[in-house]
Formats: sequence, structure tokens, C-alpha cells
Amino acid sequence: MVSKNESERELGYELLGKSLNTSHFLSSNNCDFGAKARDSGYKPKSHNDVISWYREYLLLINNLASSGNVIDEGVKDVFVSHIRGLWKIAELHDDLEAISKNFCSNGGWPRGWLALGDTLRFDSKTMAKEHKNRLKMLRANIAPQDLDGLMELYVFSDNHSYFGLDELDEEGETVKRGMKKLKNSQKN
Repeated sequence: MVSKNESERELGYELLGKSLNTSHFLSSNNCDFGAKARDSGYKPKSHNDVISWYREYLLLINNLASSGNVIDEGVKDVFVSHIRGLWKIAELHDDLEAISKNFCSNGGWPRGWLALGDTLRFDSKTMAKEHKNRLKMLRANIAPQDLDGLMELYVFSDNHSYFGLDELDEEGETVKRGMKKLKNSQKN
């Protein structure tokens, strides 16, 4: 991911993304083909092993984010695409918050803000109240703060997910739809 070779960086992003998966671990394919015996790969023995696995990769991302160099957008893209699944693991909240805050420039982190909105929209009903409140606080901390951040959020965003713009009440029910907010902002 720090290589000057684009193919090597792309491979790094793909491997990092696969390492942060939180679901769909089992293959429907049979692994007993060919001359060498195979199995389905690493299987953590305990919940602590699972936490350690993710923390190693989150530490890598945090080190890249806090190195003082310009943060690679590919790393941000990988992280933001997995934050919803990772938030379900309460032991990782501190790590996820630290990385998200490191990704903020003066204008916030719009893609992260949208992803946390998706997480609230789809998962808040099953979250413990303290985890939901913590997520709301993190989302407020990384919200777009300036015109550049708002432009990235409304105009230049390429994920076309407007669920993150939804306004939710305390029970997680949608009060105002993100798509409607977007259309109203375009009229003004």
C-alpha cells in the first residue's frame, strides 16, 4: 500500500479488505482436489483470537493514517467499506474511533460519516444503547465541517448511498430520508 507500483498497491488493498471481512467466511467449494491436501485456512480458537486478528490490521491502518504522510485514499476506501461490520465487535470501538478521527481533515471525513449513517440506519435497532450513542458521537466528530466536505458528501460522492444522510429518532426510526434531503439541497 506504500509501494510506488500501482499493481502492488491494488493487491495490498485487496488483501487488507479480505483481512477485514466480518462475514461470509465459509466456502461452498470443496478444498480436497489436486496432489496436496488443503483445508479452509485459519480458524481462530477463541474470541480473543478474533479480536487480535482485526487489531493487527487496524493497527496497520492507524499507523498509515497517523504517519504524517498523505493518507492513501485506497486505504480509506477499504476501511470505510468494512467499518459497519467491524462496529458490531464492541472491543474494536476504540480502534475504529482512533482511525476515523485520524482520517479527518479540517473538513471532516464525509465518506466515513456516510458509512456510520448506514450503520445507524441498518443496525441501530440491535445495538446496545451505549454503542449506538458512541457511534452517534463518533459520527458527529467526523461530520463534514466546511464547503469542501459538504461538496464531497453531496456532489462528488461515488457510492450513491444516501442512507447515511437519513435522520433517525432515538428508536432508530427514519424521520427524514437522505434521498429527499439530497433533492431538496439541489433545488436550493
